[in-house]
Amino acid sequence: MEEQIKLLIEQIQSVAEARERVRIATEMRQTSYVEWQNENQHLLDNETHTKETLSAKETLLRELTIAAYHQTGNKKPAEGINVKIFEVLSYNEEEAMNWAIQHQVALKLDKPIFEKIAKVDKPSFVKISEEPRAQIAKELPLDFVVTFTEPQATISTNLEITQQEENDG
Repeated sequence: MEEQIKLLIEQIQSVAEARERVRIATEMRQTSYVEWQNENQHLLDNETHTKETLSAKETLLRELTIAAYHQTGNKKPAEGINVKIFEVLSYNEEEAMNWAIQHQVALKLDKPIFEKIAKVDKPSFVKISEEPRAQIAKELPLDFVVTFTEPQATISTNLEITQQEENDG
């Protein structure tokens, strides 16, 4: 029995020492990271700025892609970008909740389930429309040429937009 108690006390001490080493290692890492952040704040600021710039440029690219789609009907106006059409349901949530209760599908409106059912068996208060959404490839070529079929536009590498002739030849 004394042997077990001795082992237990040794293990308690061992765990306590290991925990203290972990606490010290964590504190050293945190201190080092704070020092690194202070020394490299310009890198962090630059990263934040470039990410914000990228986000704004991607937003504009999506808007221009949707505009090109609406103008030309082409879902792939350039290499690396395309338009996908999604069904979007519009409905009054109160009416949808009443419908869900009436059809015994929820005490709280479960939108994904409701929308899945509404796409197949559309209640009168639901409106289904199509919504184009632009998608950008992760890797975009820096030099590309895009052409559309008639009557759509042609975009060259200098991004000038021209109308194609009715007959190519």
